[in-house]
Amino acid sequence: MQAVLRYFGGLVASLPLGLGYLLVLFDKKSRGLGDRLAGTHVVLKVKV
Repeated sequence: MQAVLRYFGGLVASLPLGLGYLLVLFDKKSRGLGDRLAGTHVVLKVKV
């Protein structure tokens, strides 16, 4: 279900000139509109 919400959230975020992706710049957790709608967050994996 989260994948579906992220997909449609990404679609909605890209419609108004990608403004939904600008949330990444202002969010402490680097979440875009799709992540916020699905309740997901970014996990950074560091290569060793």
